[in-house]
Amino acid sequence: MHTPLSFKLTPDVVAEEGYIKGICYDRGSRKDLWDTVPPRMAQRIFAGMLNETLTILTVRYCQTNTTESTTPLLLNDILNILLCVVQLLPSICTNGSDLAGLEVKQQTRDVRDVHAKCNELFKCLVYRGAELHFIHQVFKDQEVTESTKNSPYPWFIFVSPNLFANNLDDVRLSTQELPDKTAIGLELLVLLAQPQPSWPLVVKALMMRQCHLSRMLLIHAVRHSSIDNSRWPANGLWYSVDGKQRKCDGFLCTADGFCKFKQDNNG
Repeated sequence: MHTPLSFKLTPDVVAEEGYIKGICYDRGSRKDLWDTVPPRMAQRIFAGMLNETLTILTVRYCQTNTTESTTPLLLNDILNILLCVVQLLPSICTNGSDLAGLEVKQQTRDVRDVHAKCNELFKCLVYRGAELHFIHQVFKDQEVTESTKNSPYPWFIFVSPNLFANNLDDVRLSTQELPDKTAIGLELLVLLAQPQPSWPLVVKALMMRQCHLSRMLLIHAVRHSSIDNSRWPANGLWYSVDGKQRKCDGFLCTADGFCKFKQDNNG
């Protein structure tokens, strides 16, 4: 990341900047924690490291004075920081609500603080980057309303366009009313970033929204099953099930051609 030319960073802050880039791109610190420390403790340590780093960067970038030539460098730095944090944040979250900034009262202190600091950086990005004419037009033409408590943080929406619909007004909803794609995507991001497999999160992701993900996986498996289904030995055989004659269609049979159907005692 470039350093804004209008102020000089101390060696400590330069080190913090290098740290946040390192853990994002190399992921060495996180991997070392995951491999050597118990999962919960590793998450707490990593959350503290990320939170303290953001504290220094937020204060420095939000309080600095820039010129016309150095403002683009500042905006580039802030955007890089937000893009880094959105990759790291799932590692310290326990569910999708934490990741999006929903249900604030149930969040841990570190997660809540990270969201708050990133939102301040995002405000700085908007106010410093937008032309005064457009800012004036927004406040003049539209009534300023407070964001609902159960809406994802604006900074997270901005750096996660693939999770949210093009119409950002759709995200001003409660946790349960988020679209299926968004809600399931949030849970999967958290699940994949955990120090070790989290079986409760696996079950939650598979069962939520009326088993939406499970149905997608099943449909995908059926559609991409072997094209030799029609030639398998099991296809066309008749069996007696509960006293009724039924035909096996080879559904979900394995590619080795052996039928896994178990006929009942009346067969």
